Amino acid sequence: MLKHLMLFVLLIIFALPTVAQNTDTDDWTAYLFDTINRDLIRMQSDGSVDTFILDAPESDYFLSINELTISNDGETVAYCLKTNENDSIVPHTLVIRDIASETTLQEIDLGRQHHCAATAFSQDDSLIAVSIVHYPAFSDKPDDEAIWSLNAIDAETGETQLMLQSTDDKMPQSTQFEPALPLMMHVTYFDDETLRFDGIPFAPMGGPMFVPSFVWDTSTDTVTELPLDYGRTNNDYWVETETLVYPAFDESLPAAITDGPMPQANIIQLQDGDNAPETIFATEDWVIMSTTFIDNGEQVGVLSMRNFDPNIDPALMFSLRVDLVGHNGTVATLDRTFEGQTQIGNITGGLLIAYTENDPTAPTILYTFDGETLTEVASYLPDYTDGWSPPQLIWVSTSTTE
Repeated sequence: MLKHLMLFVLLIIFALPTVAQNTDTDDWTAYLFDTINRDLIRMQSDGSVDTFILDAPESDYFLSINELTISNDGETVAYCLKTNENDSIVPHTLVIRDIASETTLQEIDLGRQHHCAATAFSQDDSLIAVSIVHYPAFSDKPDDEAIWSLNAIDAETGETQLMLQSTDDKMPQSTQFEPALPLMMHVTYFDDETLRFDGIPFAPMGGPMFVPSFVWDTSTDTVTELPLDYGRTNNDYWVETETLVYPAFDESLPAAITDGPMPQANIIQLQDGDNAPETIFATEDWVIMSTTFIDNGEQVGVLSMRNFDPNIDPALMFSLRVDLVGHNGTVATLDRTFEGQTQIGNITGGLLIAYTENDPTAPTILYTFDGETLTEVASYLPDYTDGWSPPQLIWVSTSTTE
């Protein structure tokens, strides 16, 4: 159990909530995942809250948010499960499940593997991108066998339509990590011709500031490695405008002191296509943690952590701040901080905030922030009898109600 938690601490650093593009409406739907009870929690803009169970047998196997994905229409969830055996390579199954009816649509046998993760549905929801780690890091394996693969699996038939393997000649060999280190290919965009994905090392190690990032053009069956900034920790990419945003460190400007292994970042850079990056935000008192495009890519939601101070009140040590930053550098700062798990997602007109205090008796609360007003929309308190881990925001889209 501890080993899997160590592995996924690294993966969670790079994982962002899947955001389906919003239309011009104030209606939205959000899904959170309760890793303790393995429930999907659906919260909507009208304040309604519904809970749906997954077909995931109780075990000591930790099901992470990085192993499941929700379809673009918000109706289906796919995730990987493994059989508990005293071996590093065990049977794995891809489960495809209708959320509302709580019925399993498919159980696809993936064979004996080291690990797997369902990371994205294609834009038309017909295919599911599944990343498989075939062998553990630095293991004794046949030279001609792949250590990892990225598979596009048909959601109806269960057949593999596309496959990319570590041994393929078309796959660039990244110089950032040893070839014997398996990568989990986390897909960030998937349409009928393109898969964008990051190669996140699957091993107990500290979180690197960069991971290799790639584009697989399936129409020509070519794979291209992107420039380094596309694989930067806690960045975001808006496909429609080909715009990249990320935290960075400018040594010429004052900067807050970090606490622990988190990278020091005091500016936000925005890059449109092939243009040179521009600094749109800077801070000297806070450490920028993550950037997320919100309001249909018109603004950037920013999470920052308080400057490290050994004399500060322990209750405020992990205070988080939220800013809305426009592409032209305009800033709207929320006039309160959050002392607990905080995640943000994209909605029209602003951002969605999922917040849980560092208290197992406290509910998870969803807020909206439009740059002026913070509004509480819905809350949910899971059953924490079997342990405490706040639900995590994994998906945001417009409402799918008729």
